[in-house]
Amino acid sequence: MSEKLNYRKESRKQYLTAEPQNGLTMEQLNMGALLRIADATEAMAKRHTDLIDENERLKESVNYWREKAQEAERSIPALKGHITRLRNKLKNANQ
Repeated sequence: MSEKLNYRKESRKQYLTAEPQNGLTMEQLNMGALLRIADATEAMAKRHTDLIDENERLKESVNYWREKAQEAERSIPALKGHITRLRNKLKNANQ
């Protein structure tokens, strides 16, 4: 495991010669670069997954509040009808 991390670190350096001075071969440097690319790809995929999860949560939230708004819209006419019945009952009781 420590060698893989070393490949990653060494592949970040800029080399001016064809062969690096620390003894790593070009193949090993390429391996380090590929490991760094894999790490970056995994990081991007995690962010993408997080965005998909957040999107799903927001959709559920929108649906929940839409249902609550529809319930409120349905209850308003029912409450108005109840108020009208109570007013009529009160008017009839006063006469």
